[in-house]
Amino acid sequence: MRLLALVQDMEPARVGVLAAADHSSQPTMTSQLNRTERAGWTQRSPDPADARAQVVRLTDAGRRELDDIRARRAEALAPALAEWPEERRRRLADAVALLEELMGELSNEEQPTTDESNDRRES
Repeated sequence: MRLLALVQDMEPARVGVLAAADHSSQPTMTSQLNRTERAGWTQRSPDPADARAQVVRLTDAGRRELDDIRARRAEALAPALAEWPEERRRRLADAVALLEELMGELSNEEQPTTDESNDRRES
């Protein structure tokens, strides 16, 4: 689920950018994406900015799968949350909002371009 959510948040994204955001290696990310692609949840296509590179997007099936996973998790949590006092649920909602804000800030940080990455390797 985490990979599908990451792709959704960053799409279209290059494999290397997804790997950096996931704090994993590019070969590990490629392996994970191969599995999601075989399941029909993601697809790779040429990057319009650089035909040598590929970008990853969720497919409609991937969006449905992610929605289904999220719905099942919400369904599982609902009974427990219903027992919490209103103040505790409000604090949780506030904490989730802060986490979403932080994740948005992190995913919006500028990622190095292919040229910048190559410049660093050549130095």
